[in-house]
Amino acid sequence: MRTALERSPWTVGRPWVATNPTGLRTLTFGAGRAVLVFGIIDRERRVFLVSLVIA
Repeated sequence: MRTALERSPWTVGRPWVATNPTGLRTLTFGAGRAVLVFGIIDRERRVFLVSLVIA
């Protein structure tokens, strides 16, 4: 997951809001028990964590 976020973050997860594909994104992992919400700032080549929930 980390490598994918570093190399090509737009290919990881799915849009938080389907009608806004360039906004926040979500990634479910750990057999569906964890959800990561993140954003991407292209011009600064940064990925930022908004929320991580582990159930």
